[in-house]
Amino acid sequence: MSPESVLLQRTILLGCFCAASAGGVPPVVADDSPSVMLTRNVPPGETYYVEMNDDMETFSRGGFFGEEGVTRRSSRLRTVRRSVAELPTKKGTRVSLTFDRVAMFTETAEAPVTFDSDADDPTDELDLLAAALGPMLGKTLEFDVDRQGKVLHSRGMDQVYAAVEEAAAGGMVFVKLEEELTDARGRFYWNDTHAVLYPNKRVRVGDEWTAATIQPSIYQPNILREYQCKVEFIGERDGVQIAEISYRVKMRESDDRQSKARMFGMLMSFKDGHAEGTATFDVKRGEFVAQTEDVLMNLVGVADGKKPGTTVDVSSRIKTTHSMSVVTESQRRKQRQAADRD
Repeated sequence: MSPESVLLQRTILLGCFCAASAGGVPPVVADDSPSVMLTRNVPPGETYYVEMNDDMETFSRGGFFGEEGVTRRSSRLRTVRRSVAELPTKKGTRVSLTFDRVAMFTETAEAPVTFDSDADDPTDELDLLAAALGPMLGKTLEFDVDRQGKVLHSRGMDQVYAAVEEAAAGGMVFVKLEEELTDARGRFYWNDTHAVLYPNKRVRVGDEWTAATIQPSIYQPNILREYQCKVEFIGERDGVQIAEISYRVKMRESDDRQSKARMFGMLMSFKDGHAEGTATFDVKRGEFVAQTEDVLMNLVGVADGKKPGTTVDVSSRIKTTHSMSVVTESQRRKQRQAADRD
């Protein structure tokens, strides 16, 4: 190649580079920021414990709550032993959840009551909470889940409901537990609350996506929960590769049907609500191993009046802090040992 040709080639290349730098065609730059395939991929054969806890504060006004209103606090803790097996179709997994610990605290008009199966006798029939919660221990729920986290079939909740109903039907505790023990609510609580967070794609810090799920209820219309999710962190923490996401939830009624049941003589409907939370994904385990969510819901409705055939307006504001954590066998053993010492 002649010196003139070499000079011409260099001039053309330099011109192209300058054009790109000045706002022409930008140079291609590879995105080498950390990424994670954010999808549930728990290997069959894995056995862990899943702990779910809900701390609630309810302020109610009207009806037998009076015009000044009443604030009640309560909490529920459920721990299940979870095992995972591949479905015969090879298109998903069968998740088995066996109740290993049940605990509850609630404030009543008389005095606070509390029960924890790790520390208290679950067969004590004189203890209202033990009588209602004890029958749940050892019962198993099964969920057949596809690769996207959708529940295809569920089994076992009917047996749990029947056992609790036989032991505590008609009592205040059963009314508080009844909604939790329905099949639809079981699917939502034990699967959808965290399965909805998976985008089922590779993500990087700053990536966002939307999702939605239904929160079923027997006391008011079902609630549509619309999620806005965002990746906040990808990297190593305490020697574990994780991804952290944040999310916000808008809540509204998903239909206009009337409530199917009354709670303590009240017919309630959903007014408004929202939630926000965070979740931690363990890359090696292939699942969210921790989640915390703060929820605010406002309900309105009517209650039976003092005179037959009359009603009065009632309202409730419910604040809930929900948490989920995956617990190892060793961690669960330490919990039992701590309860024995106490």
